[in-house]
Amino acid sequence: MIDEYMTLRIMFEMFKGVLAIIAAVIGLGCWIYYKFWRGKRK
Repeated sequence: MIDEYMTLRIMFEMFKGVLAIIAAVIGLGCWIYYKFWRGKRK
């Protein structure tokens, strides 16, 4: 029981880390795309 709980906790922490990385990549990509698009429009 305790072993399963620890495994779930580790998986949850890894999942949060992956989500944070994905969110950062998407945010950076949107910022670059927006800046590039604005630059091309001018």
